Amino acid sequence: MHKLDRLMPRAPKARLVLSLSVKLAVFAGAAFAMRAVWPAVGITDKAYGALVGKVVDWAVLFPLLLMMFWRDIRLLGRALGAPTGVPRSLAAVILAFVLTTSATGVIMMVLPRAPSAGNPKLQRFIRKNVMEPIVQTGNVGAAPVMAGAMVCIGSPVIEELLIRGALFLLLLRIVGKWPAVLVSSLIFAALHQIGMDAINWPMSCVHTMHGLVLCLVLLYTHRLRWCVLLHSLWNSSLFVVMVFMSKFLHQIWPWHNL
Repeated sequence: MHKLDRLMPRAPKARLVLSLSVKLAVFAGAAFAMRAVWPAVGITDKAYGALVGKVVDWAVLFPLLLMMFWRDIRLLGRALGAPTGVPRSLAAVILAFVLTTSATGVIMMVLPRAPSAGNPKLQRFIRKNVMEPIVQTGNVGAAPVMAGAMVCIGSPVIEELLIRGALFLLLLRIVGKWPAVLVSSLIFAALHQIGMDAINWPMSCVHTMHGLVLCLVLLYTHRLRWCVLLHSLWNSSLFVVMVFMSKFLHQIWPWHNL
């Protein structure tokens, strides 16, 4: 008998699957609806409009996510069992960060890039809210700090609660542990392709690998918080490079191509 069956004698598998499926559909609908609101009302056309829209999105979606899935995420933690010790868990996260960061560099150098594979919305967001303010003022002002909070804190928290939390629990009940690891990692990679004008195969490989590593960290440490930390480390390292290399990147990466 699976641990979840012992933990939930009053919640059969079919009921849990149906509940999670409905909540994921509702949350996805809310997220896509909010993405459509800001262009419709013209906010994204204003200065820092995309940044303001993302901050408001995070302020709405994060409480909604916790309200809808907190019980399921706690159930996943109970089902995985007692957590490993902090030193072992932290060591696992650091090792995973070093190995996957190195592997990411190798993948990006070895695999050819797909033609027209850029994400225009993400590139414009980075240019307007991170690079341009730093180059124009020479300082890290409010806009890059807010963008950094979204990239380094907001996105890792929401994505881990949603993907490695609720979605992984749903797939675990439907297809089992290892298929859930693979399918959730592929979905994680596919979500990062939204907004692309073509499939970016190198980044798809990178995000799939990251998804697999995050699932393994979850299964090893038994706690979602370590996945959030690892995800945050990846995003933070990328953001730090963008901040400190902005002037240099501006010279070798013309913004009119973004």
